[in-house]
Amino acid sequence: MLTTPSGPPGNKVCASLSPRVWVDFPQHYNNLIANYTNMKKERETINKGQEEMKNTISELKNTVEGMKSRIDEAKDRISELEDKVQKNTQKEQEKKKRLTKNEEGLREIQDNMKCNNIRIIGIPEGDEEEQGIETLFGKVMMENFPNLMKEKVTQIQETQRVPIKRNPKRPTS
Repeated sequence: MLTTPSGPPGNKVCASLSPRVWVDFPQHYNNLIANYTNMKKERETINKGQEEMKNTISELKNTVEGMKSRIDEAKDRISELEDKVQKNTQKEQEKKKRLTKNEEGLREIQDNMKCNNIRIIGIPEGDEEEQGIETLFGKVMMENFPNLMKEKVTQIQETQRVPIKRNPKRPTS
């Protein structure tokens, strides 16, 4: 079809072109076709790359969502554990208070239950109540150890309380 240098018949634009253009036209045409083919391949490659990117982005989104859900679960677990720790701490404090209270009660019971177990030989029973323990002690010491009472003043090392009455509010064991 492109055999004449003047171009196709009836085409005024082509008729105004120089004969040299018509000679180089097949080469330019082939270059344009090659460029078009290369562009088409590049566009397909770009489209494939975009699809791969979209797939990768969606995978990353799924991964991030999974991580978020794991983080939320971990936060819930941590919160539950903190609540348990707080409850255990409160229970321990209550146990310590009860233990302290029980120890104080035990000490008080022991103090109330201790009684003097002194037996005075040679004095009729009941005289110690009438005369008093201290005066009887002084008489016995003067009779048995006359020099001791004059030289040193006796100091009391340990005393015990005797319960006056029983406390009805305290449980007995």
